[in-house]
Amino acid sequence: MEPIVALATPWGVGALHVIRISGDASKNTVEAFLDKPLQKPRHASLRYFSSEKVEDQVVAIWYSEPHSYTGEEMVEIMCHGNPAIAELIIETLLDAGMKPAQPGEFTFRAFLNGKMDLTQAEAVNDLILARSTELLKAGENTLKGKLSDRIASLRNKVLNVLAFLQAAMDFPEDVEESSIEEQLREILVETEDLIESAKTAEILRKGISLVIAGRPNVGKSSLMNALVGMERSIVSQIPGTTRDYIEQYTVLGKIPVNVVDTAGLRHTDDPIEQEGVKLALRRIEEADLVIFLYDASTGWTDEDKQMFNLIQEEKTIVVGNKIDKGKGNEQHPKAYFVSAKEKTGIDRIIEAIHQLMNITEPPKLLVSQRQMGLLEKTLGDVHDALEHLSVYAEVAADDLFSALRNLTTLIDGDVEEDLLSTVFSNFCIGK
Repeated sequence: MEPIVALATPWGVGALHVIRISGDASKNTVEAFLDKPLQKPRHASLRYFSSEKVEDQVVAIWYSEPHSYTGEEMVEIMCHGNPAIAELIIETLLDAGMKPAQPGEFTFRAFLNGKMDLTQAEAVNDLILARSTELLKAGENTLKGKLSDRIASLRNKVLNVLAFLQAAMDFPEDVEESSIEEQLREILVETEDLIESAKTAEILRKGISLVIAGRPNVGKSSLMNALVGMERSIVSQIPGTTRDYIEQYTVLGKIPVNVVDTAGLRHTDDPIEQEGVKLALRRIEEADLVIFLYDASTGWTDEDKQMFNLIQEEKTIVVGNKIDKGKGNEQHPKAYFVSAKEKTGIDRIIEAIHQLMNITEPPKLLVSQRQMGLLEKTLGDVHDALEHLSVYAEVAADDLFSALRNLTTLIDGDVEEDLLSTVFSNFCIGK
């Protein structure tokens, strides 16, 4: 394939930049600008890169075909970390006939040349963008082919069931239907496990929006400061201090969280505060999770109950604050108790967030949205096959053929070219 070139390190000033080249005659093209040829593959060589545009002392590594990331002949040039130097080296190579690499094109070529399957290729980008150690470990497992292995195992099991089903249709007296049903249920369990892992990874990848809501002066701003570990919100004894919303990104336990401190919920004649309450209700509706905070020192009041009725209870954690002042008579039966001022009880809130988001353990594999969609289709197909098995064996076979196509698409890349372009267009340029 025609040679391509791109910067593989982030743009900006640093110790060095890495320029990546892949494709036909990559070595010869680069050597035309070096003071000496590159003699050994996979060896770092100190050279001078010289052209009409730029001169720099570089380290160059040549990778022979197919023993490279892309499976093609490759060269990587490490130059000094001035972006102008990197830009001029790239311009020199473009003038020599190379093409600028498109986002994800190096990994796309690796996929086309059989260096990795589609699940591994997608894991490359997920690994680069991982925002936690849990996602890094899951991404490494996927890149090693562990997701591919599990999907291949599922595919083989579907093939085996199809063979059993075909035999049952041809020789019904020799094959027990219960055996086929048992195998299908095993496939369901394994597919559901992968989907749950995908959902967990998606939460850890994208994070969640957590809104702190409640009446004025119950300590919402103090709780936000305790959660994010810094003085982000203004803390005041005057009710209605927060009239807009304040947000701050943090990581709580394993989950990236955008914490939002909203205006106090109450009936008011102040038009500015009314707008703040409307905005708070909008953010509550959009949130993945809500902490409804009340003053435990005065107890669970009628006003708290009225405001709480405005929120979807299934996505809400109720928290009683100010326990350093004691507790009132009536409390919410499911409340967690904290003192935001003393920063006590915060760990229990973080545990509750993980439980409500169903993050009980880190994902073992990274599963993309595209992959999750195909797994969900597979799950539906296997469910349909179970329903049709005892009455319409031919329809059940069609359901399983559909599941087989989905699983094949996951690992063998039997997909349309525009879908492949979509997958790889989300990558950075030099990957």
